[in-house]
Amino acid sequence: MRHKKIIITVCFIALIIGLYFTPWVQQLLPKSLSCSPGADLDDIRDMRRTSKKKFRSHKISPLTFKTLQYYLLQELDDAVREKNFAEAAKLNSVLASEAFNRAEAMLDYWMQQQDPATGLFPGYAYAGTKFWDYRNVAADLFPFLIIAAHFIDDQAYTKLLATLKKEKSLSQPFALPQTVLLGSGKLIDEGLKEQIFGAAEYIKDGLVPMTERLGRGAWLDRMEELMSRIWAVAPVQTSYGAIPSDLAEPNGDLLQGLCRLYSATGKNIYLEWAERLGDVYLFEILPRSGFLPPKQWDFKSGNFATNEVWLRDHGNELITGLAELACIECLESRPRCGTYIPPLLTMMDLLLAKGRNKDGLWFNALDRKGEELKVRKGPICDNWGYMYAAYLALAQVLEKKGIPNTSVHTYRQEVKRTLENIHLYSFFPWERKFEMDGQVDSIESALYLLNRIPVPGAFRWMDEEAGSLFALQKPDGSVNRDYLDGNFIRTSLLYGFYKTQGTYLKPWQENVRVGAYPGPDGLYLHMECETAWQGKLHFDTPRHQLTCPVNYPRVNEWPEWFVVEKDAQYAVTDLKNNTGRTYRGSELMSGISMSLENHSFVSLLIKKKL
Repeated sequence: MRHKKIIITVCFIALIIGLYFTPWVQQLLPKSLSCSPGADLDDIRDMRRTSKKKFRSHKISPLTFKTLQYYLLQELDDAVREKNFAEAAKLNSVLASEAFNRAEAMLDYWMQQQDPATGLFPGYAYAGTKFWDYRNVAADLFPFLIIAAHFIDDQAYTKLLATLKKEKSLSQPFALPQTVLLGSGKLIDEGLKEQIFGAAEYIKDGLVPMTERLGRGAWLDRMEELMSRIWAVAPVQTSYGAIPSDLAEPNGDLLQGLCRLYSATGKNIYLEWAERLGDVYLFEILPRSGFLPPKQWDFKSGNFATNEVWLRDHGNELITGLAELACIECLESRPRCGTYIPPLLTMMDLLLAKGRNKDGLWFNALDRKGEELKVRKGPICDNWGYMYAAYLALAQVLEKKGIPNTSVHTYRQEVKRTLENIHLYSFFPWERKFEMDGQVDSIESALYLLNRIPVPGAFRWMDEEAGSLFALQKPDGSVNRDYLDGNFIRTSLLYGFYKTQGTYLKPWQENVRVGAYPGPDGLYLHMECETAWQGKLHFDTPRHQLTCPVNYPRVNEWPEWFVVEKDAQYAVTDLKNNTGRTYRGSELMSGISMSLENHSFVSLLIKKKL
């Protein structure tokens, strides 16, 4: 009898614990912390710290449990193996539709959170005071609401453009933006260092991706404005002049922003500022640091401020920024190409040798202990593709310019090897446990690289990871209910555009699907609807021409898959009716008129004429 009671008690405790970690029960748990309506600077900092501890992982069912998506991916594999590319496009339309529908659900959720008084969005779902800040909300949530709305919801897009104007108007003239308490619109002065940090994050993670995906617009003007304001107050003195920070992250953010601004505007001042940062790190810091990129540098002592060498985000921005600057210098045959490449490649070769595990995945960080270099305990880097994008970009540019270097071939080999090993990290807890933020960064990483080095097994891994990511979304459309939800939108759209090969429909409609598959004889495209639809089918353009000299891999890009050339001719064949016509590339860019009746489909083959 006593044993039976023990068994019943243990089973009851296990049931309670199991329910606690069930997603629908978690939605009933309190997600917020109270704070005083009169929140001040200490409250803001405390909320940021606390928020990092409040996420809980959701339990998911791996695709090996024979879910519906498992069978869909099996059919996709079969179609490709049998060279039935029209069927592959049809199956991709289902996967793309889910991605866009989930982005739309998240957009709907966040449009309901918009503060009526200021038009801004809360960074954290706290009871009481809510606030908009620049390092998180403006950088990670707001830009992807705008991008999603541009493709999905015209009404929301109009409202979000007004938000962009509003956040700009809240900044004091010639000053850097500050954290805003929602409701009252009160500005919180967190000090110059935080203002520079927040503005740099907004530039790199917010305004850059908007420019990369949407082209010229108010976001590009805002980026120019903020960049000028940051450099006007740059407080850190170096032997090469004043720079904005002693931290790798904001300096790396600014390097990436400056490179894109220089390409977009042709203004030399942006390259001059970028070269000042390049000179400081490549000529002053790296030779003194043993060619290790410090997370923070003490310019007074000329040494590491801490022993940290950060290889994940919040540090690797510097590495990718320096690589992008070197690419521009070499592509334009500028004198610094010859002086930047040796120290840069010395650093990158060292990190390649010391900073990865046996499968090619990057460690989060290294610790410098005198002459020793130790791996910091903790998970491996979830945004592993950010670093590898820098390696691939350098390899591409050095090859293009005919600059001989033994590292180039190694870089390509190592990226390919890592993609071939990524299947070993299925349903991997990138952030120590299975959380949305780690999953989205890992999928984004793969997309950057697979766009340049296609590895079939890695594509399948990405399909499975997308399925597990989507399982985290709550019925109301949210996942974390804080600024990190923007990353979910970003990766959903990135994945969706991969499945459509960059094509999209205007107007967007929830029950109209489009998907594509690149076959050996052209692009196979499938459109299908449940209810009648009429509009335009749009094709992707060479968007990279605005933000970089050539289409090298880079952080916060939106990869180009099937891109049409303005003056080229394209044969578009209706495979269902065996009819076709020829379009100019400019017509495909503007969109071709299409109409679908209830429960109908169209199967097309688009082929460039030689």
